[in-house]
Amino acid sequence: NTEQKKQHAATPRDKKKNKRSVETPTSETASPLSCPKSDMTTRSSDQKSLVDPDVNYLQLRKNDIKNWGPKQTAGFVEYVIGTSEFNDAFIKNQVDGISIFSCNRGFLSQNIGMKDQMLQTKLLAGLRQLSANEKSVKSKRQ
Repeated sequence: NTEQKKQHAATPRDKKKNKRSVETPTSETASPLSCPKSDMTTRSSDQKSLVDPDVNYLQLRKNDIKNWGPKQTAGFVEYVIGTSEFNDAFIKNQVDGISIFSCNRGFLSQNIGMKDQMLQTKLLAGLRQLSANEKSVKSKRQ
């Protein structure tokens, strides 16, 4: 068996004609793996420096945070992510009893590390409402 495995491994390198027949099952085997990998790649490209998929809190990029710390709310740790330019644009709000920070330019769900997706949904719904009410919020602030 060991010799057969060695020959099988060497086959795609040595014989180009056999390469296709050898790789066909390999690519089929890889395709179910590549699907979640491509999902993860898409997610990580969006959240790469923001979220560690194995941890349900956001990792701070020190250069992007000035005078903003973690807030413990409803058992979850939240961080405000934004460059120093945007910090003044963040407004603290309450949605379903959960403290969030919204920005005038919009706030992405990927910026909130939430264990529970239902909470994310509620936050997004609240953020849409906040976005609609943004003018009234600004007028109240001013």
